[in-house]
Amino acid sequence: MAENVKQALILAVYGSRRQQAFDSSYGEIQKSIENYVSTEVFMAVFDRKRQGENPGETAAGVISSLTAAGYRKAVVMPLFMISGETLRTLKSELTQAAGQDVELTFLPHILGWGADALADMLALEYQGEQLLLCAHGSANSMGNDDYEKLADLVRARGLAADVYMIHHAAGNFGAPNLPHLDRSKHVTIVPIFITSGFHVERDIKGTLMETFAADGWDAGLGKPCLSEDPGFISLLVDKAKDSLQQANHA
Repeated sequence: MAENVKQALILAVYGSRRQQAFDSSYGEIQKSIENYVSTEVFMAVFDRKRQGENPGETAAGVISSLTAAGYRKAVVMPLFMISGETLRTLKSELTQAAGQDVELTFLPHILGWGADALADMLALEYQGEQLLLCAHGSANSMGNDDYEKLADLVRARGLAADVYMIHHAAGNFGAPNLPHLDRSKHVTIVPIFITSGFHVERDIKGTLMETFAADGWDAGLGKPCLSEDPGFISLLVDKAKDSLQQANHA
């Protein structure tokens, strides 16, 4: 590839103010991808409080670092499960910061390209179990449809599965209606979160587990976040490699 059109990779993430959780998930994902691609990997973070402390993580800061390193093209890989308002805002900020200086190619959100592979991973990881896929959810119903489709794909692989949206609970966790699960059997709660941040630690491990116990369910927690599964990391690495190769030959 010619020097004047070298291409970078930007990971677009929501982030976490829990620095240890951020480093152990997004930081490790970045390192893993860097091990397998022949370009620099930048990270744009949508989190106003983090950005105040880390201005280099803003869209403008990332584009500035990218251009200073000589890049004029970049593939943007969103580490968002669904396409909600936050991701649209981050895309807009990156596009505005790039202006005419950097050509950006945006990949879809994770469930937009990786739902089948993620369902395969969950079916292999939790063979014979019934699963509650616990997601953040969104005010955007189309985004929530992606979670429902993931549950459909898991069920198609022979596991009982339902979805619970933290966003819809808004802190008021009632006994969930789970038509696809048998309450006489053990259920494994699987957080569909990339990092084990605030919602996983407080809402899922705390309030939701307590709600299930009070309602008579035999429930346990699976892996606390997706980034703790090597299969999920491999999914992201393969997507980054393939996308950069396609972009470089476009």
